[in-house]
Amino acid sequence: MNIHSEYCFLPEGAVLPDESIKVLGIHSEGFYFLIHHGSEILYALLGSFRNGITASALMAITDRKPTFKMSELDQLLLVPESFVAVPNEFLAIQNDRQLYEMVNVIPDSYELIKSNLSNTGATLLSAFNSESFQVLQQLQPKQPLADLTAAWFNKIDVSASENSAHMLIFPSSFVIAVFVNGKLQLINSFNYSDKSNFLYYSLGAIKACKINPADIELWLCGEISPSSPLAEALTAYFPAIRYDAVENNGDADSRRLSSMLFPLFQ
Repeated sequence: MNIHSEYCFLPEGAVLPDESIKVLGIHSEGFYFLIHHGSEILYALLGSFRNGITASALMAITDRKPTFKMSELDQLLLVPESFVAVPNEFLAIQNDRQLYEMVNVIPDSYELIKSNLSNTGATLLSAFNSESFQVLQQLQPKQPLADLTAAWFNKIDVSASENSAHMLIFPSSFVIAVFVNGKLQLINSFNYSDKSNFLYYSLGAIKACKINPADIELWLCGEISPSSPLAEALTAYFPAIRYDAVENNGDADSRRLSSMLFPLFQ
């Protein structure tokens, strides 16, 4: 396990409040561990795996702070390798794998998780590598794994008349959801290697919905901040850029984490 950043906002010697929530989120390039109490961030650990998702790597995370009992997770979230949004009326016609394979091919060694997309009349079918899925399930056997992408989507606040795009950004991939008059038009994920193809895919997704980027609000969260090169590149095309975040009155680190870890807050 590689530790990228670690934050503790508790006073020296303080214990966690009884109502603290512990969430582990895992994506293709690493993990986020968050302990929060309401909108207050108590502890955060950001890192990556040296040799993939293994039982020993997960134990290294949960044993990091013995006094916090980090293995007693309230939720375990995993970013899917790919997903398909399906109108709910199709769910009774064909099984999940058949519906998924109308759009993407799924190997036999993959698991599917089905998640509701709030206020859309659609369901997200998400594919996960079975080996990683089983290792993670052993970490939290009493509760099912949850889809981090769906958790993010269901936290988005969209008004009925709103034209907007929301993006969840990781170091080399992102998810985008586009809304017209408050209705979901597109949800998709893309890999990127540099600023140019990040912009290409972002603008392409929005233009595919027949919207002018200048006419929408763009909401960002994840591994991006107003001073980052990606955000600065977006300002040339989007005059209205906002950040999805949990309300936070803490210091600069705490406010930044409230947007980076937005999908993990319960």
